[in-house]
Amino acid sequence: MKSQTHTTSDAVAGLKTILIRMPIYRYDNFLKKCESWRGEFNILKNGVITRDGSEQRQVEIRCNALHAELLSDLAKSVYPEAALDIEESIRLSREP
Repeated sequence: MKSQTHTTSDAVAGLKTILIRMPIYRYDNFLKKCESWRGEFNILKNGVITRDGSEQRQVEIRCNALHAELLSDLAKSVYPEAALDIEESIRLSREP
């Protein structure tokens, strides 16, 4: 059995704020596939509709890194297209 140890830096990394951006049609499709009793549904519901540089509507979801990972895992199983946006947002948040 693999032992897991968590450090203070792991805890801090989990609290880091991630800004997930995705096109509104993808957000809507992902939200439709997410059951309302799931915690991830509540995270998604807090998304804000904005416009990108070319005036296309998108949704921005601010959450901590742990919640972003949970959204990514769920998206991989119910709507993989959304997982690409979430993973890209996580990757961008790790860049200096």
